Amino acid sequence: MVTVDLQVLAGLLLYLFFSPLTRPVISNLSLAMGDPTLRFFAVEHILVMLIALVLVHMGRNKARKAQFAARKHRVSAFFYTLAVILILSRIPWDRFLKM
Repeated sequence: MVTVDLQVLAGLLLYLFFSPLTRPVISNLSLAMGDPTLRFFAVEHILVMLIALVLVHMGRNKARKAQFAARKHRVSAFFYTLAVILILSRIPWDRFLKM
């Protein structure tokens, strides 16, 4: 959970202050909606990553409240798996393939 929190914090800092991709988007959101690449980084990527963060925290809290160890592990596995699937679905894999 801490790793996901730190990653989201780093991503938000990049998104809000340091990314050359999101600077034009912050000033003109309608520009991003017309361009699929900008829309991905401006809206889709950050929204799905925040949903994954919420899932990780929900899984942690629900597992903590479960009485039995088997239930704790099942709940954790369910929520963490959903979060990992969401995270992997919004990683810009094509940027890595071009390198």
